[in-house]
Amino acid sequence: MSLSSNPRRQHRFQPQDAASYCRCRAFTLVEMLVTLSVLSILLLVIFSIINQTSSMWTRTSRNVKQFQSARVAFQTLTRLLSEATLNTYYGVTYAGGKPTRYDRASDLHFVSGTPLATGLNAASGPGSQISHAVFFQAPLGNTDLPAKYGRLDSLLCVCGFYIQYAQEAGRPTFLEAMPSVPTKAWRFRLMQLVQPTESFPVYSNTTGNGWIKNMMTAPAAGTWVHEIADNVVALVIMPVDPTPAATSIAPNFDYDTRINGAIPAQMPGTLAQLPPVVEVVMVVIDEKSLLKLGNPATPPNFGQATLFKSAAMLEADLATLQANLNASPGNAAGNRISLESRVFRTRVALRGAKWTTE
Repeated sequence: MSLSSNPRRQHRFQPQDAASYCRCRAFTLVEMLVTLSVLSILLLVIFSIINQTSSMWTRTSRNVKQFQSARVAFQTLTRLLSEATLNTYYGVTYAGGKPTRYDRASDLHFVSGTPLATGLNAASGPGSQISHAVFFQAPLGNTDLPAKYGRLDSLLCVCGFYIQYAQEAGRPTFLEAMPSVPTKAWRFRLMQLVQPTESFPVYSNTTGNGWIKNMMTAPAAGTWVHEIADNVVALVIMPVDPTPAATSIAPNFDYDTRINGAIPAQMPGTLAQLPPVVEVVMVVIDEKSLLKLGNPATPPNFGQATLFKSAAMLEADLATLQANLNASPGNAAGNRISLESRVFRTRVALRGAKWTTE
């Protein structure tokens, strides 16, 4: 048998066969360009996604950090507010020296709302109030005499929250003389007041809110008041009757347990009664946004002086404040600098309330 007739004889590549084989395995220049173009587009899309994710993460982390103190302050406010007490009792009402009937009474006091209700207006100096405030008594057990009262952790204390525009406090005096130390920052500040039980002032004035003014101007007032959050531009305290349709029981936001105030006919009086539920709204702007305003000694106008006067206008007023902060065209405050803000909002049930329509 000849070699050419052997079926197992290996095929030998001819030169023309090798050239044909190489041509079918290579990429053309056009294919390379298309591949590089597709790869570049994919890389661009991936880079864009990573950049957007990174920016979102940075912005979210900054927002969480910026509003962290405000969130903690809001939780503190709502927690302490839920512990408010009034210790209501029924006392005898006299007319012409004769007993006429039994009526609700309390030596304690709950007051909230505008400066008109709390008495902390712009002329009150350190007690100046922006938007709303609330003052009440609660069993907090705070004392400056721990040796005597330290173990009585349920003693009544005065507690209050309000906003003022003030400079930074608590900086050591020797730092002020150093040229490298920046000027004290002016900020909207949420202030908390906790007066120790041994200085309890409520019984000194049982007919109105004069005890609040006396407390704020007392020599030790500076040790009772401290800041718990910066950049809080508005605080709204709205007492609510949860039945039947969560109706406000303070049409102008002002609520005073020592006054049987002007309220709708279908609602009971406020005399010696804690509101059953209080809606709390707090509006905060972040520090980075506020730096755009500089460091003015007078509070920037965001319209708070004309807002939050009527409970029926709460939603509209919040929208107006947001427009003012966002520098929306034609905003009521005329603000031209857009500020990032956050709204904290919840309803707090007052456990000590004994709400009745009788």
